[in-house]
Amino acid sequence: MVTFTASRSKPELILPARPTPCEVKMLSDLDDQYAHWHYVPLVEFFRLRRGVNAESQDPARAVRAGLAEALVYYYPMAGRLQEVPGGKLAVDCAAQGVVFIKATADDVRLEDFGEPLVPPYPCVEELFCEVGDAAGRAIIGKPLVYVQVTKFKCGGFAIGFHLNHCISDGFGMIQFVRAIIDLARGEARPVVLPVWEREVLMARNPPSIELAYQKFKPLLKSPAAAIDHDVMLSTPLEDMVSRHFLFGWRELTALRSLLPAQLAASTSNFELLTAVSWRCRTAALGYGPTDMVRLCFPSNGHGRHGGVGAFVPPGYYGNTQLYPVAVATAGELCHGGTLSLCHAVELVRQGKGMVSEEYMRSVVDLMSLLRGRSMTLERVYLVSGITKLGEDEFDFGWAERAGGGISVPTFASFHMKCKGASGDPLVAVSMLLPRFAMDKFTVELAFFLNGAKRDKVVINSSM
Repeated sequence: MVTFTASRSKPELILPARPTPCEVKMLSDLDDQYAHWHYVPLVEFFRLRRGVNAESQDPARAVRAGLAEALVYYYPMAGRLQEVPGGKLAVDCAAQGVVFIKATADDVRLEDFGEPLVPPYPCVEELFCEVGDAAGRAIIGKPLVYVQVTKFKCGGFAIGFHLNHCISDGFGMIQFVRAIIDLARGEARPVVLPVWEREVLMARNPPSIELAYQKFKPLLKSPAAAIDHDVMLSTPLEDMVSRHFLFGWRELTALRSLLPAQLAASTSNFELLTAVSWRCRTAALGYGPTDMVRLCFPSNGHGRHGGVGAFVPPGYYGNTQLYPVAVATAGELCHGGTLSLCHAVELVRQGKGMVSEEYMRSVVDLMSLLRGRSMTLERVYLVSGITKLGEDEFDFGWAERAGGGISVPTFASFHMKCKGASGDPLVAVSMLLPRFAMDKFTVELAFFLNGAKRDKVVINSSM
């Protein structure tokens, strides 16, 4: 694997290009959660379009200009988090600015990062700003956004972001990044205009938590008590292995063929891959047959065609993710061969089906009461599908997106979109497991793939 060191400029604060309102904005009750007190590391890679002269383009200058313009529309992003009376968080919007660094890596080309462009990326830390103690939970008074643009020898480049999760979920983060690129391309304004309106996701008075509490109650036990009951919680990170598994048309067809025709036709790729990953992960971790295992997956709360979340306005970039929960015993998931896969698919679909507007509002009410309290992920598989966030629309005109996504191993699995060497669309599913369990997971997955080429499925370990 290639190694390199980026040559960085001194960090500078980028302010909005024009005056913006000076005010304090409250976060919603879905934003203001201890689980969001961190920065999400996102890296996006771009290649020059055919015929573009690398010497004629300055990606850092373009991104810097687009960022300053975007902060006019997304001016809270240029503010700082502060605690207000009662302990809640708010954004002090006073145009304090975001951190920006220009970097070059003249001894590496875009193709050196592999094909397809999925983690682990070599020397990934060289693609990001240093964020100091903000890398932990120190977020009060810190910049909300850190950006580094790194140009490679070939003219391609990467944009590394650290984005504060209290301000946005993945949907909102991508919307903000797209605004930067739209404006860098020369658009007069972002294609999608941002909306704050965090009051739409504030708790009701009085709250009504029963619907959500029924699902979340098992996750509220003491973290210390859970460690002894789940090897995922007791295994140190250095003894974990992170891999990405690729699924193309062939693999998806092989998995779908194991389902009854009617179920196969109505099951989405996310439902299918989540179900098989949950089943294989449960078996690999060796849980007892009567152990309760849970699946949590974010469900986008943005309104669609008047359905769930229709009261969330278009352009809203705050946290809207709900967490439906599916429950089974390990024995239910792991015994029965292909029948267990059918059962897992049905459980995933039932979990998605439980999301209603009342459930969404009940989650908001419950989260407001649990603020500052972390949940216990005992025998929980947390998975997030980020294939439809809109990254495919990142386009500078003279440069197009080559790949990217969440750049570091995490407890949660992510489904990310990428392209194979021949340009065929693939879904990359990340998986973090103890070393002993990763080989078992691969064997379980190979069984369900029923003869698909394993070298197309397993991607290099990052740990």
